[in-house]
Amino acid sequence: MLNIYNSIKQPATTGFISVDNWLSKIQTSEFSSTINKARNGLIDYNKTKASLPAVTWNFNFIDYKSDANCIYSTNHIFIDIDDSSFDIKSVDKTKVFAFYKSFGGSGYGLIVKTKGITYYTFKTAYMSICSQLGIEKYIDKNF
Repeated sequence: MLNIYNSIKQPATTGFISVDNWLSKIQTSEFSSTINKARNGLIDYNKTKASLPAVTWNFNFIDYKSDANCIYSTNHIFIDIDDSSFDIKSVDKTKVFAFYKSFGGSGYGLIVKTKGITYYTFKTAYMSICSQLGIEKYIDKNF
């Protein structure tokens, strides 16, 4: 289960959603038209991105997303790639649980299943996974 939020600007948790349900929402989003308008500059990109529902892939939190409220790993790691030169075909898909185009459309979100990750081991595990996937030069290091 993943924490769900009204938006990335509203870090109060509003409940949980299953991984499968969230991935389904990405594929058949009621917001697809809005996202495409933002990608094409027809509406404000930042305001639109900040207004849509969001989840936390890596950890779940009590009430509010903050380090102090981190309660457990979701057993998934989200890797944000915003580099437009990245080619998804270069990634060994047997090591990736799911991937999808980023909000902006030029990058990707990659999801890797994990076990035993804690708040304290996250950064090391993240970098190790990125190294195993051969994507270190493409990753967003603001995690």
